[in-house]
Amino acid sequence: MDDEMVQDAVAKCVEAIGEAAGQIVRLESRFPNLRLSDAYSARNRLSHGYHSVDHGIPWATAMKSIPPTVEVARLALAARGDSAGAP
Repeated sequence: MDDEMVQDAVAKCVEAIGEAAGQIVRLESRFPNLRLSDAYSARNRLSHGYHSVDHGIPWATAMKSIPPTVEVARLALAARGDSAGAP
């Protein structure tokens, strides 16, 4: 967290995940634990309000929220029988 480059990299990764979530938000009703609309909202906040972002928020998102979301995404892929695109 002390390195500005790391802060920017984490924010960019969270932003990229949010953009991808926006592309598949229609699946949220089938997999509510993915919280796709929340991810997309976070992406919008990072993209359009980057100058006023508390860098602790993307960091906490990357460390606490993304790992369980990845697990839910893997389960969703397995449920539809397609693990080829699993992260």
